[in-house]
Amino acid sequence: MVVARAGTPSGEAIVRALADRPAGRVAVRALGVAGGTVEPELASERVAVVADVDLAAPSVADHLAGARAIVLVLAPDDLAAELAERDRRDRIATEVRTLVLAAAATSVDHLVLVTSAMVHGALPDNPVPLPDDAPRRAEALVGLVGDLVAAEEALEGAAALHPGLRTTIVRPATLVGGTDTIITRHVAAPRLLRLKDSAPAWQLCHVDDLGRAVAQVVDQDLGPTVTVACEGWLTQSELEEVSGLRTVELSGAAAQGIAHRLHRVGSLPSPATDLDFVAHPWAVAAQLLRDAGWQPQHDNRECVELLLTDARAHRMGTTRRFDRKDGAAIGAASAAVAIGATAAIVRRRRKKGSA
Repeated sequence: MVVARAGTPSGEAIVRALADRPAGRVAVRALGVAGGTVEPELASERVAVVADVDLAAPSVADHLAGARAIVLVLAPDDLAAELAERDRRDRIATEVRTLVLAAAATSVDHLVLVTSAMVHGALPDNPVPLPDDAPRRAEALVGLVGDLVAAEEALEGAAALHPGLRTTIVRPATLVGGTDTIITRHVAAPRLLRLKDSAPAWQLCHVDDLGRAVAQVVDQDLGPTVTVACEGWLTQSELEEVSGLRTVELSGAAAQGIAHRLHRVGSLPSPATDLDFVAHPWAVAAQLLRDAGWQPQHDNRECVELLLTDARAHRMGTTRRFDRKDGAAIGAASAAVAIGATAAIVRRRRKKGSA
């Protein structure tokens, strides 16, 4: 068993779940990308850590010998690192194609790619919840979500040339548990952005539940697409009630306008289209996993508390000035818009106070 890009919260959770499962007598190899890190604590009798591997090089095949399955973890859970990774889209697409070739050359049976339910797109006409086989409708041209779409397309194209290799795409909801995501940044802003006439369905997934889900996908050969999430979802009002966060309300057009301007001048690295993920539903059913006997151990309300904990760890970054040339400083369009709107409120109050 091989887990590639194991040096992330999701990757570490997947390694632990694979090593701890009753069928975990087979050793797990945890591969970290070149220049990245893998926690040495992952190493155990069942886990061998290889910290510096070029997943895009043919030599990656040397690490696959004897493996029955490969898990490539691209789930968005470390936003600062993802934004800092140069040429990320081309890089991860090349990694996918290289791993497909290496798997075919070393007789690996199964390749699992972990991305995100965000590839379904956040659209007002999405069914709630989305089934496992819902079409991929996210914008593929921009942003980190577009990177994940490109990775999935690379897998489909490469795997078509190797019909003997089984492939599964695992798409979790927003991840919590030591993570940094656009949704983490959304709730880390001074106020929670509420968009008028929007109806988001807030749904989360603990990284440990994702780890157990991936282990079940591998053990039971589930696929071809599998979604992972807590049971059900929260409305915007329920999120506000559970989180206790103060809100700032804007129209969708006003929020998009602010985000577009910030992105155009380089102050916001994520595209304005990221606002869709806090405006429209993209909750998933995780039905294949449930039918196979998997159940999440964490619910959405518990995960909101963890989300707030994760957000507090990043709040200092999200409150920097917009003119700082630090791509990870804001990270999410919604956080940037909320900060901008909150600043405007403060300025108006100061003007009234001095009048």
